[in-house]
Order: sequence, then C-alpha cells, then structure tokens
Amino acid sequence: MTPTTTCLTTLPQRLTVPDDHLLLVTLNKQQQQAALHGAGTCLCCAGPGSGKTAVLIRRAALLIEAGVDPACLLAVTFTNKAARELKTRLAGMVGVEATRKMTVGTFHSLCARWLRRDAPIIGRRRDFTIYDQADSDRVIAGLFKALDLDTKGGKVAAMRERISRWKNDLITPEQAGRRINPLDPVDKRALQFYVEYERILKRNNAFDFDDLLMKFVQVLKADPQVLRRYQRTWLAVSCDEVQDNNACQHELLLLLTEEHENLFVIGDQSQSIYRFRGAMPDSLRLLHQARPHAVMYRLGRNYRSTQVIVAAGQAIIASASAKDREYSTDIWTENVQGDAIQLVTAYDQDDEAGQIADAIAADIRSGGKPGDWAILYRVNAQSRAVEQALIRRRIRHQIIGGVSFFERAEVKDVLAYLRLIANPTDDLAVQRACNTPTRGLGDKTVEQLVAAAKDQERPLLEIMFEQRDSPIPQPSLKPRARAAVVAFVDVVDWLRRRAGRLDIVNLLVELLDKLQFQAYLAKEYGQDEAEDRWLNVQELVAAAAPFVESHIQEEQFSSFLDDVALLTDADVAGEGDDVVKLMTLHKAKGLEFPKVWLPGVEEELVPYHRAETEEDIAEERRLFFVGVTRAMRQLVISATMYRRLYQERHPAQASHFLEAIPEELLVIG
Repeated sequence: MTPTTTCLTTLPQRLTVPDDHLLLVTLNKQQQQAALHGAGTCLCCAGPGSGKTAVLIRRAALLIEAGVDPACLLAVTFTNKAARELKTRLAGMVGVEATRKMTVGTFHSLCARWLRRDAPIIGRRRDFTIYDQADSDRVIAGLFKALDLDTKGGKVAAMRERISRWKNDLITPEQAGRRINPLDPVDKRALQFYVEYERILKRNNAFDFDDLLMKFVQVLKADPQVLRRYQRTWLAVSCDEVQDNNACQHELLLLLTEEHENLFVIGDQSQSIYRFRGAMPDSLRLLHQARPHAVMYRLGRNYRSTQVIVAAGQAIIASASAKDREYSTDIWTENVQGDAIQLVTAYDQDDEAGQIADAIAADIRSGGKPGDWAILYRVNAQSRAVEQALIRRRIRHQIIGGVSFFERAEVKDVLAYLRLIANPTDDLAVQRACNTPTRGLGDKTVEQLVAAAKDQERPLLEIMFEQRDSPIPQPSLKPRARAAVVAFVDVVDWLRRRAGRLDIVNLLVELLDKLQFQAYLAKEYGQDEAEDRWLNVQELVAAAAPFVESHIQEEQFSSFLDDVALLTDADVAGEGDDVVKLMTLHKAKGLEFPKVWLPGVEEELVPYHRAETEEDIAEERRLFFVGVTRAMRQLVISATMYRRLYQERHPAQASHFLEAIPEELLVIG
C-alpha cells in the first residue's frame, strides 16, 4: 500500500473506504467500526483475545492511506515487545519507511526520550541516569542506615512503594506534606524519606521509573509553548491497555490531546490487575468523564480460546458487580467447543507439583511440546515445588521473573562504567564501579568519601578526583587508600578519553581488557562459574552492537542505557526456547499459551490473603479471569487440601471464585 501524497492537517470524522478494502476483510463488524474511527476520542472496550492489536494496526494503516503523515501518529503500548510487534506488522502494510516515521513506544521509553530534550525546563540536566528498582532500593536502604533504622520486614520495598504511589498520583513532596497526618509518625517518616530520596536523585542527576512520567508531566505544565509543541506534533494518539494507566499516565494522555482530542484508547476494565502499582480500574470511566462526547465500541469476540474456556471466563467476570463491568464487554467465540476444564485436587503443594510435572511429561511423550505449557501462579513462592518436580523429571523450563540478564552482578558492574560516561554525577554508579575489580578500596574509605560528598554537596566522583589532583584533598586518606582511589579515577579518565573516539562496542571491548575483567571473574567466582559470567559479559557487548548502527556516537551510551533500564519481564515473557514457562499471573498479562495450568486456586492465594476490601476482592477476581483467559486449548486448575506456609502445614480450601464456573464446563481430574 502506498500512502497518498496529500498530508491531512485535521482528521475526518470517519474514515471512508470500500467494504471490501484489503485492510478490513479479515476484521469482524465491530473491529471494522473501531478501525474506521476518525476524529475525536474513542473508547474501545476489548475483551481478551479479541484482536485489539489488529484494530490498532489497521486503523494506523488506514489513517496513513487517507493522507495522514505517519510522523503525526503516536502509539503508546504496554510493553516494548508490543511496540516492536506493532511496527513490524504495520511495515508489512504501509512500508518500512512510513512506519519508521511513526512514534511508537511505552510511556516510560517515550518520556525518557522526551526528557532527554526538555529536562532543563524543570531544572534538570539532559544527561540523567535512569535508576531501576535495585538502584532505588539501594538509595532508600542508605537512608534507613543513615537514620540508624533496621530494614527488616520488607521496610525498604514498602517505603519505595509509598513514594512510588505518590509519584504515580502526581504528588510532589511539598503536596505530600500538606496531605499527611502530621501527628502520625509513619506518615511523617514517609515524608522525610520522600524529601531526602528526591534530594539524592537530584544531586545524582537521576530519575527513577516513576519520575520519567511525573517529571515529563511537570515539563508540559511548566511551559505552555512546549505543551503546544507536543500537542501539535501528533495529529492522532492511540493507547493500548489503558485500564492499567495510573493517574500520571491518564493526565499525560489528556494533556497531549487537549487541542484536538484525537485520542483512541483500547482496554478492558475486567483485565485491570495493577491497582497495587497505582493503576486505576476505572480509568476508562474517568476518560469518558473528561471526554463525554467520546465514541465507544466493544470487541467481544474471542479468537484465542475454545468455547469452554471462553464460557468459563465470561462466567467469572459476570459474577463481578455491574460497576466493575461497566467498561468491559461480554466475551464469546465461534471457536471449537474444546475439552472441559480439568479440576485437580492434590494433597499438598509437593503432590500438586508432582501431578503437574507428570501430566506435562505424559503430554510430551504423546507428542506435545514443553513450550505449549505455561504454569501461572499467584505468588513467586509457589514456583519452588513446581520447579523441583520439573527438574526431577528433566523437563526443560524457564522461570519468568527471576534475576533478569541486566540485573546480574557482572553485567551491572560493567554497566556502571558506562553510566559514568553518560552521567558523571551518578554516585551509585561510582560506588559500584570503584572497587570492581577489587582495588583495595575498603568500605570505610568509600563511606568516608560518600560522607564528604554529602557534606560538601558535590558529586562523589569529583571528590575522588581531588585525591589525585589536589595537593590537599578532603577528606585526607591514608596513602594506601588514596592510591586505590587514584587507580580508579585513572581508569575513569582513560574511559572518558576513549569514549570520545570509539563506538560503544569497541569501548566495551577495550574496557574489559583494561580492567582484566575475565581474570577478575575467575578470581572472584572460581573457574566454572566465571565462565558463565564471562559469557554474560560477552552477551552484553553483543546487545550493544545494534546501537552502533542506529545511533550517532554521542547518543549511543545514553540510548543503550535507557533501553537496558526500561526492559521488563513482559518484554521477554513467552519468547525463547521450547520450554515450559513459569510465571506469576501478573506477568502473564497480555500473553497466551496453548495449555495453561493454574495451581493453588485456593482461599488465601486466589483471592490473596491480603485482599480485605471489596475493591481488593474485585481485583483478585479480575486476576483470576486473566489467568483463565490466557489458555487457548487446554486449561487445568488445581487446589490442595493442605499447604505448607511458614514451615507449618495448614488446611486449604478451594477458592470461592471457582463457584462461578458452571459445573458442565468442568471435569474432576
């Protein structure tokens, strides 16, 4: 298809094409109506497996064919993987060149890119570092230590989540101070941490994940001219999985489309499962309130699953309240009837795991593939028994959500050096790199230097360079410690000079040689483990290679680091070898598998024991609905009579959610 040469400056109210148009013939009537939406706001309620990606892609292709410059199209996706899929499929319809001009990405990746341009508007530098969760936890743990407070009982994660919720709700430290109860010591301590956490991030010129969105919204609100520039850049904006948007993402969509209101969102209230992260299950309703003239379409036909599985999913969600289903849709299918859902009862989790592994082993012997199976559980702790059972039967498997590649120690050690090139004020990167490989820099020396940097309100690296360059450095270190610091800053100096001459791949190769990193790994971990870790480091170099071709040298480091920081489990889940996939129900969102096993569908797990309010229970029901509708051909649900928790065996009871599934859809296995 070749786009027309005339470039539209406004959208038609409705796209008009022949009924037999090539882009429409494979869509059903409801999908066609949504794909032909033109100007104004559109709320598309799409059930699981209803072909929403096909609608998004074909609407984009139809807009381009109608004369819209693809550079005027912005599409926000839930994962980077979804963004790649959208662009790949669109390229087959409108060509690679047109697709390349279109802006597609996740909220976080897009806002990171835009902040590289406009961060100075809010007083921040463009060469910022993106802190991942581990970096944030390290900062918060340091604050606990500075206040002589213990971190037991998940206190670091709880504090990070409290700060994250504030940011997702666009609440600054100043605003939080006006909202907390000043007589509540827990509130006061949380505010204290928020203020100090923000001060450290600003000093290190770093943004955490939540900052990427919050700070960009602040950019748009701080400068009306910049806001207008972004509003007029894109003639049409679309957003997938809108039911999982938080208040910050909601505000961002409204700001970007304030002038023309050409906003096309697609989502399903019945699949909103991230309220604990700040997502708003009623985000579609809130959008409708903000844009009361919005057009609504409902996509209910399921192309993924058998009639039995679809009927079970519909029964589960039909048991929810009318309010919880207001912006969802009834689901149905014309697929084959399919086998009944197996309901298995096990004695305990070890017996349950054995039954899972035996069933998969039998399926493989009958010609099935390990990669057809996914085991989806409510909490990560459930994976232990299942994995052990799979190992005993030598069934190849992969746990999604373990230590990701870019979280491995040796990979983060090398990345710390790259972070220093991109942002020399990143104190966390300095602390990670300064004694890797070991240079004799003791913890006390590092603490002394960190304290000096804090007292002088200067970057840690600057304090370290003075140990080499100043005749009277502060603090005054012992000769051996000072020599170790000098050895480190000499490497940083060398790295800066080489970074100006080499692309990122050649720089990494030279850096690893300079650090004698392979020998360091052998000394630190032993030869066998070091070999695996060295392979990981080599894979890191390979991962950087595409950035040499796609970016100019000045942008290679920041672009590569942004890409690494923003990669999530959702971007790799479901991919890879022919192996059984193990993951939580949350991580399975957006995926599909031929055969699914849902273990532990019991009270205290599904719904989870922390679910106390009606809203909590409603979210747990939606999560169960998501799990059931991941299955394409076969679904097995299991519960135990006893489950071991905290070293003790307790009686277990099947989840009351199962009562919603009609008996004729089930078979006792």
